[in-house]
Amino acid sequence: MMGKIFIFLFSSICCVVMAHGQTQDSVWVIGGHKALSSTYRLIRPEVIFDGRYASAYGDRVKMFGLRTGIELKRVHRMGFGLYGLSDPIVRSELSIVDDVVEESEFTFSYFSTYYERVLFFNRRWEVSAVGHVGIGSIRAKYREQGATEFTQAPSISVRPIEFSASAYYNITWWLSTGVGGGYRFMTRVPREVASTYNSPIFIFKVKLRFGKIVRRMFNEEVKNEY
Repeated sequence: MMGKIFIFLFSSICCVVMAHGQTQDSVWVIGGHKALSSTYRLIRPEVIFDGRYASAYGDRVKMFGLRTGIELKRVHRMGFGLYGLSDPIVRSELSIVDDVVEESEFTFSYFSTYYERVLFFNRRWEVSAVGHVGIGSIRAKYREQGATEFTQAPSISVRPIEFSASAYYNITWWLSTGVGGGYRFMTRVPREVASTYNSPIFIFKVKLRFGKIVRRMFNEEVKNEY
């Protein structure tokens, strides 16, 4: 499913880029059209550390995130992401079976397809909006009263959908940091799971421009692209 979504987005946006032929001199952003350098590559790879904070079972939880993909004509980005809880959620009062659970632990992870549209950029700042469609699971294990070992419970498949907006600050020509916020919806899951994991998200990002670092070795002017 996610592969089909990615192929559809990639094909659609490639058609738009190709329809413009070699006219990569400008792209639309808030405020009008923005000029691009004549040396700017139409297609570039990207790697982003994309962590976020959310809530589950009434607690604030931290999720790690890594996404990788491509950037088309500076303002279109798409690819795949991998997300999961940095640490398990530990609950001592939550029962899984009857009322005999003394302690339980939950983990949540998912794989996603994303599309991001850059809405504004200059030498120091960038503002964008992004959507994710994911597939993953919630896993739990519990320890009954008097037991010393945990028992693994059946996993629950989840289909998260996320929408968010972010702002990046370019610290230097090869490193940027960003913050943002949005909301995560859980689909195709039991109501109690959806109500627990539906949550606002608070995002923090670090972008390393590996491709730009390599290109700069052969062309000093690359560091002036933004």
